[in-house]
Amino acid sequence: MNNKPHRFKQGKTIAQLIFELETMSHNKNFGFFEKAEFIELLDYYERKNRNDKALEVIDLAIAQHPFSSEFFIRKAQIFIASEQAMEALRFLDQAEAYAPSDIEIALTRVEAYTLLAFYEEALIILDELKSYCGKTYLDEVYVCEAMVYEDRNQHEKMFYALRKALLHNCKNQIALKRIWYCVDISGKYDESIALHLHIIDEDPYSYVAWYNLGYAYASVSKFKEAIEAFEYAYIINNKFEFAYRDCADACIKMGAYQKAIEVYQEAEEQFELDGEIFIKLGQCHEFLKNAEEAKAFYFKAIEEEPENPQAHFHLGQCYAKRLNWVAASQSYLNAIELDDKDEIYAAALAEAYYKLGDWDNALFYFEKATETAPEESKYWIQLICFLANTGMAQKAMETLDEAYFYTIGTELLYCRVYCLLKQGKRKKALYLLGEALYEDFDMHDILMNWPGVRGDEEVHAVVKAFLPNKD
Repeated sequence: MNNKPHRFKQGKTIAQLIFELETMSHNKNFGFFEKAEFIELLDYYERKNRNDKALEVIDLAIAQHPFSSEFFIRKAQIFIASEQAMEALRFLDQAEAYAPSDIEIALTRVEAYTLLAFYEEALIILDELKSYCGKTYLDEVYVCEAMVYEDRNQHEKMFYALRKALLHNCKNQIALKRIWYCVDISGKYDESIALHLHIIDEDPYSYVAWYNLGYAYASVSKFKEAIEAFEYAYIINNKFEFAYRDCADACIKMGAYQKAIEVYQEAEEQFELDGEIFIKLGQCHEFLKNAEEAKAFYFKAIEEEPENPQAHFHLGQCYAKRLNWVAASQSYLNAIELDDKDEIYAAALAEAYYKLGDWDNALFYFEKATETAPEESKYWIQLICFLANTGMAQKAMETLDEAYFYTIGTELLYCRVYCLLKQGKRKKALYLLGEALYEDFDMHDILMNWPGVRGDEEVHAVVKAFLPNKD
């Protein structure tokens, strides 16, 4: 790419044009600018999101070139960008007076109608355009149609419109960059795979097409194919950050943790890693049993983003695995102070306090977990088992009854069996165990992992009686 500043025939750079414009504006004495110079100034101010200055330039351009439809169109587009559709339509009418068959006017009018929710009128214009716009503009027409469908939340129709755009012009960047979102909403993953394989056959160096292909593969759990596609995306464009991130995510989902680490290392050569990536690197090292490396990355994540609760939580998990419950509880407490609406943090902190013998705080946070996510049976079970194991079997039974107001499941029946065993009500416990085994035999491992149950011969006898036939 040529990085030299743009020069016009008379040798003016964009900086010189801006200086000349500002000087004239200050002196209220404007000289003549060529159309190309105005366009260069407009592009500059729009890139800088200075719509106020762009409008000043357009007004001057219209004054000096009153029969040029292009400046009326640009003014309409600025008003659309600021959601002033009626104003935009007024300038489009003026543009149309000078260029009645300009396709860009029609497409911009469709944008204004879409903003006003005049969808049928917009689609009528687009249908008319399809009949005479020719192949050169057909992909733009379909992209515009897709945007109408997006505004109507008709994402399947949006997908097919973008698909047609890309079949007409596989290099249409707007269509390529919008279709991944549309595919995710509409669930058209298999069709997206077929489409992007076709696009790549036509344009093998389209990094966006490779990325979209990888995203579709990942969405249908074809992680090996997804990883390969994402790799092509960032090999073609080594500054494409999303491709590195999603490639590493696919590696993690596939269990290829070392590969994920290598992808992040490649990414680090191109851009600075953030707290989210440091957390994922920590998780990868945890899975690889590299405890110290995991902790180091969680500390990096905290240093990068001190108010990220996930970083504190995962650091707590590292300490918990090493049975350092004091450090674990502090990390969990840091996490929950940053986000007190996450039941996972509450349950983890409760468990740490339980291990430390701080039953009052343990009870508080076990209860907080059930209050935060009452529909999740596992948090009720953790609370009930805590009560049963700390001499509060009756309260455990009462809590179990409360749990049935919010959630159901065989696991709660196994939990009731455990509470009855803790209360010494063995006959009733063994009878209910039979019911639980009949409902879901495989779930009995939940019961067997609770304290005092694995060595209970009567429980084993009942379980053995319900063993599935191996014939």
